[in-house]
Amino acid sequence: MKELFLLISCIVLCTSISDAQDSVSISDFRYPETRVIDWKAGLSGNFRSNSSEYKSRWNSGPYNETINHTSGVMQINSNFIYFHTKDDHDQKLILDFYGGYNTSTREINEIEYSTNSYDRTNNETAWNYSANLDWTYQHYLTEEGMHLIGSVGARYYNSYYKNENIYHVLPADTLRTDYSKYYTVSFNGKLGLGFGRMRDGTVVYQALRVVERLREDGLVIKPLSRDETIDLVNRIMKRREYQINYERYDKYFIQDIVQELVDSGIVPKESVTPFSVVRMIETFHVESIQPRLFGWRVFYLFEDKHTQTGNEGTAFYLSPNTYNNDWVYEHLFGVEYGVPLSLKTHFFAMSTLELPTQDYSRKFNFDMSTSLSYELSEKIEVTGSYSFNRSVDNVMQGANASVDRSIYHRIQGNFVYFLEDQVRFTVNPAYSWNLDDYFPDPFSTTGYDMQKASGFSLSFGLNYNIY
Repeated sequence: MKELFLLISCIVLCTSISDAQDSVSISDFRYPETRVIDWKAGLSGNFRSNSSEYKSRWNSGPYNETINHTSGVMQINSNFIYFHTKDDHDQKLILDFYGGYNTSTREINEIEYSTNSYDRTNNETAWNYSANLDWTYQHYLTEEGMHLIGSVGARYYNSYYKNENIYHVLPADTLRTDYSKYYTVSFNGKLGLGFGRMRDGTVVYQALRVVERLREDGLVIKPLSRDETIDLVNRIMKRREYQINYERYDKYFIQDIVQELVDSGIVPKESVTPFSVVRMIETFHVESIQPRLFGWRVFYLFEDKHTQTGNEGTAFYLSPNTYNNDWVYEHLFGVEYGVPLSLKTHFFAMSTLELPTQDYSRKFNFDMSTSLSYELSEKIEVTGSYSFNRSVDNVMQGANASVDRSIYHRIQGNFVYFLEDQVRFTVNPAYSWNLDDYFPDPFSTTGYDMQKASGFSLSFGLNYNIY
């Protein structure tokens, strides 16, 4: 708790220093309307090959196992976000799709206690896909204060797994195959109250970026006043209108931005060169700007969630053809905070606590995530993030009550290189650590199971900005 308090204090201090240094800040503005549409698609994959050898010796004799393992993974995803803000409401629509396929082969040679030796081939194939929809609407009773919240969501997940073992023994190979299928469908609705407001400063960031580019070219002859900056922001906010009304809208859009700056006396007439025009266009195309949310908000939601699951298969751990329907009612408490520390640096944090309407003293889920992004250059952006989860769940109720507790930490980096207009290359190194412990009797300390795990991962991919 002390570390968290110190972190928040440092953030507030850095914010104060930043605001004191910059005469113009993204968080200074309260423009009436913002509309953001972001649609991306990505493709990623990896291939791995490794070998291992295990040896042991007991009274019954030696045991040797040699494994040669190859595996490959392919993933595809698409994400669509629509964000619309006006004086009296905020609304956000998120649609995303994910599909994955992986396959692996293990060539295994086993020697059991000098009495039995055989070769075995293990083939695994798995695929899964999911689709999610979330829509949230917030109606503000005051501009920056109390607001009503409504939200609906739907999720679908489907997976298939096949495990094939071929035992190469005389007189003929023996084949054993297990498979499993699983699906889940869930719907949820939320109603609640909140206080405070989060705003998207992306358009303001683009306006400040345009002025920065012109200043680097030596064309800005006087600093912009706050009113002049707001006028430029309002002009850039109309970019969508140019896209609809003109087939090649860039030349009209940039022409009107330059004319706005000339009329305000910011740049001299006929001083903007073709090179400067290209740099201005890059602000809206080549240099992808992630949503810059700023402000703060606290909220409470009551959630009604319905989930249906089903599985079938021959794996030993499955009960064949099992289907479940589950209704859950929960209280959700949350807080959001975002601040642009500078023109190139942005901080965002979010935390939520879920409590069921029953047995809340022994069952909860707490999530916290933070991210700090920094633009190294026009084509490179770096983001560092930390996420934490703490949960307690009742595995069984009544006389056979038991408790399952878990703690999860994840530190992740995100390096984004913008290859061209709409294409980016990403590299994501991550380290995770988690602890799970299971108590058959929550009121006894005589027996429990505990498992710790940690790992490092490195993923890469290509993302295409469709819209």
